[in-house]
Formats: sequence, structure tokens, C-alpha cells
Amino acid sequence: MHSGRAHSSLSPSTTTSDRSLRLLWTAAVFISASLPASLLAAPHHYVAPATSFNLNVTTETVSDLSGGLAQGTVQDTLVDASIGLGTQELGLWYGGWFWVDLQHIDSGNPSGTLVGDFQGASNIAAPPGNRVYEFWFRQYFGHSNLKLRAGYIDLNNYFAQVPYADQVSNASLGLTPTISGNAPTSTYAKPGAGMILSDGWAKWQMQLGLFQGHPQARDQPFGHGYMAIGEIEYRAGSWSDAPQIYKLGAWQYSQPDPVSEGGPPSNWGTYAIWSQLLEPLFGSTQTHMFIQIGASPPQVSPSPYYLGDGLALRGLVKNRPQDIFSISVSRVWVRTATGLRPETSYEVNYLWNLGSHLALQPDLQYITQPSGTTRPVPDAFVAILRLYIGL
Repeated sequence: MHSGRAHSSLSPSTTTSDRSLRLLWTAAVFISASLPASLLAAPHHYVAPATSFNLNVTTETVSDLSGGLAQGTVQDTLVDASIGLGTQELGLWYGGWFWVDLQHIDSGNPSGTLVGDFQGASNIAAPPGNRVYEFWFRQYFGHSNLKLRAGYIDLNNYFAQVPYADQVSNASLGLTPTISGNAPTSTYAKPGAGMILSDGWAKWQMQLGLFQGHPQARDQPFGHGYMAIGEIEYRAGSWSDAPQIYKLGAWQYSQPDPVSEGGPPSNWGTYAIWSQLLEPLFGSTQTHMFIQIGASPPQVSPSPYYLGDGLALRGLVKNRPQDIFSISVSRVWVRTATGLRPETSYEVNYLWNLGSHLALQPDLQYITQPSGTTRPVPDAFVAILRLYIGL
């Protein structure tokens, strides 16, 4: 099973005293505090945010109704608490922002115990425990969009995001498995140390990221290789509500000594994402299409090819303008002893907004040729009932 946006095979615990966090965080703050005040600015349209605090609970039941490894039901729960604070509020320089995100995870590991799939039927399933999820500092420079972010960072919060696919439960439409399935990746549920430099102008944005090569070893950020990633994005129309969004990215994982590290060899790959606003379908108020593709060298990649696409229809039901119905397909080609094996997830769900702080989402997935184990697994029919609570 690959480590997608919301599940991972990483170990569950860490502390904020890790040396890698102190090193990156302290360096970013020191550099910011040492630069001239004229450089520690922000875009003219930038409004210094107030203190931000969020508490969200996501809980679900996942049932394998037929096929897979076994029939049964397990439960997953994710509690996420985050706080953000601006340097201007602290009476310091302008354009800086501190972010801390803590998580509690309790998971029945549905893919490992019931489904047997590679992609991950649930994107919140992860090793149980309490952990510091993200802890970073971000600084704008000059009166532009140039900014630097350093600390514990989930790569998928900034790279390879698929617009309008947030409600999809399958993990592959969060982060393509040609990245997380082929190399140790700084992502949920335990991101490693890293930094991101990004800039934007008009309808374009470009960003470059550098992450430690072994996210589990947070106290050794430079001793286990590295992952570098870059992405360029173009949005037609306004940035906040563009009818067309295009993303193109490439990544490189460098591991100088895979034998002693016990991990995968050096690898690289590319990905592309396209989102398009369509004419409203079936009486919906808004219809978005999204497509994601990824590729890596087949000679060294456990999952060399990926294709995912889908539709998100808002306001499909009359007098329910905030509800979202989505249908999607995610296919990954997994290397096995007999060659490449295509695992495909067909998913349909409905996000039922019950208010500003509550939503319910039933989800159905039919997964053909589950490929998360070394033995053949029957096609699986999976039902998920997920509850979102935001405070």
C-alpha cells in the first residue's frame, strides 16, 4: 500500500525537540530576523492574518462487503488541531507566519486488514498515535509573492494537489502513487523536514521543494538522501476561482546507499494535473472535471504509471447548493512477479453538508485486482460512511 495524502506506513510518534526541526526552523527565523526590514515585506494585496485556530474531527466506518482479503468493518478517526500566528501580531517583522498542526489518529487499517489494495481505499487511515503533523515557519520577501517555508511540511499540501478532488476518499487522488509508492515521501501522517521556495505572478505560480530522504528519521534530515520536487501552475481567469487549472511537476529521489539504508534506490518521475469547469450537468450549479497522470521509470519503480480522473458536481440536489456529488476512477500499474498489474478503483460519493460545522459523506468503491499484497486478491466492494466535524 502506497503512502498517499492521508495514509502512510510511517511510525506513529515523534517530539518537537527533533534536531531537524530546530535546525530548519531556527535557520529560517534567523535569516528572516537578520534581513533588512525592506525585504521582510509581503505583496501589496497581502493582509496579515489574525491568529488562526482550527479543530477538526473526521471519523468513518469502512466495510468490505465482498471480495478483498476479508469481509468486515473497521473504524478510523482523525483529530486535527492547528494554530497559526503571524510575526506582525507578535510585534516583530512583517510577512512571517508560524504554523503548528497536531494530530491524533486511531485506525483499523482497512487496506491492510480487509481490502488488500495498493492505493488505499481510505485517505485518513494511518498508523495510530499522537504526533506533530506539521510545524513550520513561512516568510514573504519584498513586495512580491516570493516566500520561503521551512520545517516539518507535508509535501502534498503544496505539490501535486488535484483541484476539486478533496471529497474523494481514495488516497491516490490526493497524491499520485508514482511519487509516494516509489520513494519515501514527506507526507501524511508523518512528514519530514523540508523547505519550499515559491513565487507567483499574474496567472502563474512556480515552486521548488527540498525534503529529507527518510521522513521517519526526523532527527537526521541530511543523512539519508533527499527528495527534490518542482511544480509550475497556470490558472486561466481569477486565481481563486479559475475555470481552468494546469499543473506540471517533476521530482527526484536521491539515495546514495540504498543497500545499507534498506530502502528503494534513487528514482525520479513526472506528473500532470488538469482541472476544467464544465457546463453544469444534470441540474447541478457547478461541474468540475479533474485529471491526474503520473509516470516513473518502470525498471526501478514499484508503481510506474498512474491515471486518475473524475467529476465533482455541486448543487446536484435542488435546494442543496453546498452538497457535492463526485464520481472518480483511479488506476495504478503495480509491479508484481509476473509483470505490471493494473489496480483500479471506481468511486462514487456524496458530501452532504449539514451546516457550517458538520458534514456526512457516504462513499462506495469497487476495486479491481487489489495489488497491495503478494498474492492474488478478489475484486473488492467497499462502503465508507464518513462524518466531518469542524469547530
